[in-house]
Amino acid sequence: GKPGTPEKKLHYENRLMQLLHWCRSMLVLQTGEAGSEQLQRVRRSIAGRGVLLLGKNTTIRSILHRHRNDLDLQHVPISNLVPLISGKIGLVFVEDSDPSDVQ
Repeated sequence: GKPGTPEKKLHYENRLMQLLHWCRSMLVLQTGEAGSEQLQRVRRSIAGRGVLLLGKNTTIRSILHRHRNDLDLQHVPISNLVPLISGKIGLVFVEDSDPSDVQ
């Protein structure tokens, strides 16, 4: 189907939730004017150690809001994350507890 269809949104929601439960650390990447080539370089540089997830802020915020109680129980600091979801961003999920080498 086309992007934005209910199936695509459900797949994106499942992926975001899976990553939130899997990751030990997360970075919010300001993508600004980054082009697709630059984003691909980021994906390649974190391959095997992390995942870059891009998406619409409204979609991300609504997913976080919908799953707030579940995520709070998993010790994911949603209240700290939501204010950062603005502008052009990407979420970098890393398996390690210290994401400094990914930065």
